[in-house]
Amino acid sequence: MQPNFRKDSTHTLCYSTPYPMRFITARDFLTPVVGIACKHVTWYGSGEQSHKSFREETPKNSMHDRLHTLQSILHHEIPLTRHLGLKVESYDGQCLTLRAPIAPNINHKSTAFAGSLNAVMTLAGWGLIWLLLDDTDLAGTIVIQRSDTRYVLPVRDDFIARCQKPSAEEIARFVATLRSRGKARLELAVEVLQEGKLAVAFSGRYVAHGHKRE
Repeated sequence: MQPNFRKDSTHTLCYSTPYPMRFITARDFLTPVVGIACKHVTWYGSGEQSHKSFREETPKNSMHDRLHTLQSILHHEIPLTRHLGLKVESYDGQCLTLRAPIAPNINHKSTAFAGSLNAVMTLAGWGLIWLLLDDTDLAGTIVIQRSDTRYVLPVRDDFIARCQKPSAEEIARFVATLRSRGKARLELAVEVLQEGKLAVAFSGRYVAHGHKRE
């Protein structure tokens, strides 16, 4: 079942590639409603057809519900993620993992295309911050300010991007700054392993701009 949404304010989705930064213009502000709490997310659309509001209520806000919502946001707002075969794999409260198959992301050397790896890793960081804001009942626009990617080994199989939560102190400072100043930065690291060895290392600085809830 696809989640439904109602009009509100909140998280903004930003997409980065190894090419010049591309931002999708914000058109809609929709809120997924899961259980009692509203899960805030800023949807992007183009044209009047994207201006839709829905609502769905479920008995409880389970982790499955949250990951399903995140998956739907990524697929709906960044069509490329469907072509990448991107899947929100898991989140255990400490580490978010996104998976992508090698077949649609292969290059002329029969290894994973660097642009695909960078996209999936960028979105792993964005997704982790989405979950952090959701955890703390905050609403905000999330963008990536800068990133660096090191390609250490070729990736020849389906790959998983893992983004680990930073320390509790860093998260507390991020949340407190966002609440008090309306803007906060957070540095995140993402890894892709190949046969147990580090294949790709990504680091990014993400910025959250707070929004008042309506």
